[in-house]
Amino acid sequence: MKRIKTSAIAPGAAMPFKGGMLDLVQDNVKEVVSDLQYGETKQTSLTPVILYGDYTLAGGTYTISAGAMMYLGEIYRWDAINVTPALGQVVIGTITEVSQSGAGLDPVTFSNAASNNVNMSRIIVWSAGTSGSGTFNLSACTRYFGGYYPVTYSAGKLTASTGAWTLPGGASDFYVGVSFIGSKINVKFRIVNGTLSLATANIRFDIDFETAINLYPVRRSVGYAFLKNSNNTPTQELARVVCDTATNNRIYIERVGGANIAAITGGLDVEGEITFECDFGFN
Repeated sequence: MKRIKTSAIAPGAAMPFKGGMLDLVQDNVKEVVSDLQYGETKQTSLTPVILYGDYTLAGGTYTISAGAMMYLGEIYRWDAINVTPALGQVVIGTITEVSQSGAGLDPVTFSNAASNNVNMSRIIVWSAGTSGSGTFNLSACTRYFGGYYPVTYSAGKLTASTGAWTLPGGASDFYVGVSFIGSKINVKFRIVNGTLSLATANIRFDIDFETAINLYPVRRSVGYAFLKNSNNTPTQELARVVCDTATNNRIYIERVGGANIAAITGGLDVEGEITFECDFGFN
């Protein structure tokens, strides 16, 4: 950690202040942010890591909410904006310096009578441009999430290794949420009153709550769930929940002993959770 040594300052021994000393203090903050970024996300400061903020893509337009990111040891904010790239363009982020004017701020008159803007706010400006023409592409960013995000139901998110897993009650019987803390993800779920058309080795559900995000588990992780099926023996049991590194965004549920999950109409309930470590990426 960088520090300015002050022990030699004493009455009659004043220390002159140099520009490099300001740089040292600012570089110290960059070191701290870089270390925190790597410790929490396992991403170096060369990777832009989004702390908060989101975007959606519809009709060729990216709707980007206000947010902030860590990059090169600094934290940059940005304002909400809509970006519509033309053919051959992508969404790019550009680090931009904005002078902070006002009483006690810019401009500053130096001892040589020159007037300079020195109080700067460094922000990210999102825009459309050719790949690589900004500081980085949006697609190069990863994320540090906090909070809870519900997974929206759609029939296509439920599958089985054999036959079909369906929910006759639809969204009212589908409760799935994802919590992100750094590189760790916790998935809690309760999916009830399901129908299984054929006996199957496993059932699966996808957690792609946002189509722009892929989750890349760094290792195979296992959790447990309560499985209820009146056609199984026993009818209620603990099942294994698996997130496999080979498949992004997909959670597998299987019986602990390896037996098939029996076919059933409207009586399959699963409830449980799994936590795993992973990397993030954008499509």
